[in-house]
Amino acid sequence: MPGVLSTLLPVLDRRCYEVGHTWDQSCYSAAADVFLDVMRVCPGIYVPLYLVSALIRGKGLAHVPRILADSLRSSVFLALNGFGFVTFFCIVAKMSGGFHFLSAFLPGVCGSFCAILAERKSRRGVLALYVAQLAVEFIFHQLEFRGYVSGIPKGEVLVFSATTAVLMYLYRHRESAKEGFVGSILKFLLWENQEPVNVQPADATRPRSQYQFALEQLKLTYRKFTSAVCASLPRHAASIPLFDSLQVGVRGFLLSYGLQTALGLLSNILKIFRNKSQLFAVLFNKNAALFGCFVGGFVGLYKALLVLLQTVRGEDDAINTTIAGALSGLSMFFFPSSSLAMNLASKVAEMIYLELYRAGKAPSYYYFDCILYAISFGFLSHGATMEPHNLKRSYYKFLLYITAGKWGRMDHFSFDSLGTCASHLKRQGLMPLVS
Repeated sequence: MPGVLSTLLPVLDRRCYEVGHTWDQSCYSAAADVFLDVMRVCPGIYVPLYLVSALIRGKGLAHVPRILADSLRSSVFLALNGFGFVTFFCIVAKMSGGFHFLSAFLPGVCGSFCAILAERKSRRGVLALYVAQLAVEFIFHQLEFRGYVSGIPKGEVLVFSATTAVLMYLYRHRESAKEGFVGSILKFLLWENQEPVNVQPADATRPRSQYQFALEQLKLTYRKFTSAVCASLPRHAASIPLFDSLQVGVRGFLLSYGLQTALGLLSNILKIFRNKSQLFAVLFNKNAALFGCFVGGFVGLYKALLVLLQTVRGEDDAINTTIAGALSGLSMFFFPSSSLAMNLASKVAEMIYLELYRAGKAPSYYYFDCILYAISFGFLSHGATMEPHNLKRSYYKFLLYITAGKWGRMDHFSFDSLGTCASHLKRQGLMPLVS
């Protein structure tokens, strides 16, 4: 095996603890260290995440045990992912007689496939799509770094625009697209199926939690406010569809700006207590305002373009929806985000596949989500080990954070001999040398 690989790939003749788990010579102890490091950090990530998700869905205190159990399971999954990578990293090195170009990719695939089986089935598809879009972004940066492709200025805006063209077509002409997370957000932002202010729900007498009651009161207050604004305008102004588009856009701005501000308050609460001037900086944050312009501009422009296209063409068809979706997607110029564009593109790709599957035009593969996750994480583990300069910076920082910096303690200078420029960040002083 070593002889065959040495003829096919350049092989670095070093031991695994010399270039890989440099903090401990024992392969077993090194893998266990990573497992424990991840287990110490991840509950603090997953518990707030699942708690916020439960609050958004209107769950009460009775859901807390389920949140804790799901958080523990997700933490174990991620810890097993790190444990599996280190374990297979050593196994592949010993079987190959050294390290080669695939020495991080193969352990990433094997370790992550075993780990994803420990996660809940309902989360596997979401995780697979997330790491898949990170892997696509990494591959693009690989090609760009090697000079095979060149980046397009504001390319994420074009990707988002093309994605929203398809998304809004599916949302308008496929009922199944209105289900799920993306469909629910669109329905909420576009203000569809809203009840009149003076209409009480049929189950108003049903016991509700304080959170649900407060949320309903907030919605009722907002509807009364918008109704008062409409009443104060001339009858013809409040009745035209373009006013509804403006109203939807302003609502989208206020909601997104408020969400960003609330998150900023939560993440900087300690700084605000120490320095009261931080409160002004959080409440009047430029990024929050730009995000509000992006979301409000998207939904408002989409509604307005639909009205204009229907008036000009005299028809309400898929062409109008596609054009309005594409042009409204250009609102991302206010808040460019490659992560958001790629995430939405992956969700739309999933929606298209499900539509084809329901129509009998696409097959269904068992464990496809696990295989997609494993292959995608293989690329990411290769990037973190051999080409950290091409990996998304925030994701690499996340890997360093959950492993207590151990991923950054690999001997990237030795991996340079494989032709990947592994030490590029360290030589540029852009990646901290963890002692």
